Amino acid sequence: MLKLLKILQMVFYASVYAVTRFSLRLMGVKFGRNLIAFLITTIESPQKISIGANVWISKNVAFYATNGITIGNDVVIAKDVSFISANHGFRNKSLKVNKQGMEVGAPPIVIGSDVWIGEKAIILKSVNIGNGAVVGAGAVVTKNVPNYAVVAGNPARIIAYRE
Repeated sequence: MLKLLKILQMVFYASVYAVTRFSLRLMGVKFGRNLIAFLITTIESPQKISIGANVWISKNVAFYATNGITIGNDVVIAKDVSFISANHGFRNKSLKVNKQGMEVGAPPIVIGSDVWIGEKAIILKSVNIGNGAVVGAGAVVTKNVPNYAVVAGNPARIIAYRE
């Protein structure tokens, strides 16, 4: 019985991953081979998202890609992670905030290869996360992260380096 349940679970998840890849392709997201992704909750500007090969994306990940998001190869993204590549406009006092739209023109978010982004992390606009880096759960990344750095906190700061 346990073996049958395991097989059913594998079939179910394989179906979810296939539906997600099909949906992403229809929306214009570019991605490499072996993408394993659960249904993604939010995608804005999908045509500005590029995902490398061998990437694993968990549940409830949000991509706000107004200024673009690029993800390298062999990346693991835990659940409830948000990528926010632009701020909402607010500077013009003569316009209501809800009429100002998103601020375009910032550099994209770039995630290197061999990166692990922990649960509920937030990656903000113009951030580059270097190859081999680890972003701790709940971290709010506001600045670039060097290669092989481990960052945590709000705002995220370097707490170690991978050896």
